[in-house]
Amino acid sequence: MATAPVKCAANADCLEIDNSECLNTACRCVSGYVIVVGGYDVTAKKWRRTCRRRKLFEDTPGCRDGADCEAAVPGSYCEAGSGQCRCRAGFLAGRALNASCVRISEATCSTNVDCTDAIPDSRCDSSGRCQCDIRMADDGTGNACVLRPIGGFCRETADCADAVPSSRCGADNCCECVSGFYAVDADSSTPVCVRRRVGSDCRVTSDCSDAFTGSHCMHGACACRREYRVIEDGGSCRRRRIDDDDDAVCEKHSNDCEMTFANSVCGDDGRCACLSGYRPADDRVSCTRRRRLSDLSPCRNDADCFDAIRNSLCDPLIHRCACPTGYRPDQATSGGNSSDVCRRRIVGDPCSTDTDCSAVLSATCDRTGFCACVTGYGIPTSGGVDCHRRQIGGVVGCDEDKDCLEGIEFSVCRRTSCACLPGFMDVDNATACVRRKLHLAI
Repeated sequence: MATAPVKCAANADCLEIDNSECLNTACRCVSGYVIVVGGYDVTAKKWRRTCRRRKLFEDTPGCRDGADCEAAVPGSYCEAGSGQCRCRAGFLAGRALNASCVRISEATCSTNVDCTDAIPDSRCDSSGRCQCDIRMADDGTGNACVLRPIGGFCRETADCADAVPSSRCGADNCCECVSGFYAVDADSSTPVCVRRRVGSDCRVTSDCSDAFTGSHCMHGACACRREYRVIEDGGSCRRRRIDDDDDAVCEKHSNDCEMTFANSVCGDDGRCACLSGYRPADDRVSCTRRRRLSDLSPCRNDADCFDAIRNSLCDPLIHRCACPTGYRPDQATSGGNSSDVCRRRIVGDPCSTDTDCSAVLSATCDRTGFCACVTGYGIPTSGGVDCHRRQIGGVVGCDEDKDCLEGIEFSVCRRTSCACLPGFMDVDNATACVRRKLHLAI
């Protein structure tokens, strides 16, 4: 017979027939394959033979056993009555190629075609299992992929997020929009999760606050909190600023300002203003206590400066806090916080003009650039800040004679106190020394 089986003694005798083996002295196809006889090779004077993979529903040659089908088409079995390979229960057969039996998440595929020929919108993953494409999901039967809707079954967040951005797998294993978003056209072919806006429906505050800052859920709708204001397109809320006339509008005798801008009050003009001694913070969403004379924030009146920086006034020309004439800037620390103060100048403080020393009674700015008592005056030995006129035996002490002579002629320094020279006596409330006179008795 021209197509009789090729005789053999060992497997090596069957090498010219792919996927064959020597069985019972004849080359036969291995399990899962069937012989195919091609044209006649005139040169070799023999028929061309090959073994191809067995397909589903083939009548001849019939399958030998279950292994014969499983080796050819994973997920199949040999039906005894027909001798055909059929898919096991729960598996779908490839529609066009009859070369696959598949089920979602079962290891029966080797190529994407194995899956798509049986289940549209599926693919073969790296583990050899058919899986639904992105945006699709197992319908629960393992035999079909359907569009994954919001509310559809899921195993993990990627099942949902890969299909619908801003969605996740909820605790009930159903896809849902993440907090701050809501579903639109959830049951359509193009479901989307949309970020909530001012006016969007809500159940709890996080529905709004997770979508945009400064919002809460009020009466079932997203709204801006008191200290925030809706932006023009209604997409979100922005923080109100005390330097914005519209943002700062308030109702008199209410706590609108206190609740919106820390350390502020509603002024007579119906707008929020910082308390006296406070200025708008750098971000303009609260008021902070004035601490530096170098602060560029304008002052409103003297109290606005004095209430924060001791002894300071509001310069009417530049509307900045400054020390008054006769005072100098200094620093003080309280409760771990440092702030500027204005201290009264004293004798010995640096100065530029006599005016700088005007807070010290009877003082002037000397040639060395320091406040000093005018000639004939000094600081009392017991202490003080003002200069007192020197007197014979007075409260202003001395270190050397010239200290006394500068103010009182014919005086000297004795035991740190001014005294008249011998032969002289003090007059004019001890502010001068005059020569004693001899009075003759008559």
